[in-house]
Amino acid sequence: MGGAPEASDLLLPRVDLSRLFPEPAAEFVRSRGGEIRLQSPVKDLGALRQSFDRVIVAVGPHQLKALIADAPEYEYQPIYTCYLQYAPGVQLPLPMLGLADGLVQWAFDRGALLGEKGRLACVISAQGDHQQMTLDEIAERCHRELAAALPGIGAPQWSRVIAEKRATITCSPGIKQRAALPTIPGVSFAGDYTDPEYPPTLEAAVRSGVRAADQTLRP
Repeated sequence: MGGAPEASDLLLPRVDLSRLFPEPAAEFVRSRGGEIRLQSPVKDLGALRQSFDRVIVAVGPHQLKALIADAPEYEYQPIYTCYLQYAPGVQLPLPMLGLADGLVQWAFDRGALLGEKGRLACVISAQGDHQQMTLDEIAERCHRELAAALPGIGAPQWSRVIAEKRATITCSPGIKQRAALPTIPGVSFAGDYTDPEYPPTLEAAVRSGVRAADQTLRP
């Protein structure tokens, strides 16, 4: 937003997002003497503030209430991802393909991106009639729409649908003003929903993390 033309370049990773971001970040912390505690949920923000000078709260918006009593209330939108395994020779004309006038919005060729030959992923964002469908019905619908775009694709060997019911907050007008996070001394917030300008996206998440780190490092 407001950047140079190259800021709009679309980059498609050749590894999954865990290997792209979280795992290198964890190794960066450990290699510099930091500690990563997994499966150790924080339940008392006040206790953390007594133990540390600065704290970054980087949790999902639905988890804020457990830490902050006056956290804002959010509404949420779902994202459905349907994985379909076809014969190894099946592939999209491009690694990422947009579909119009149907249920599927984006299709990704995981063979081209990750080496998982014949595996396609269909993404369906936001609320819609598909929420009344069974997961099997969603998978069948995704297959039909892919088959319409790719004649001769054949039937999938298997399919799996993952439904994230609270994948993102609802971006209604004025949401950033109505759902402003409280100001707490020594505490910074990170998360895609905390960026004042961007909608909840990977870009917003990165911006918020950089901003929280900058705030934490200030004297």
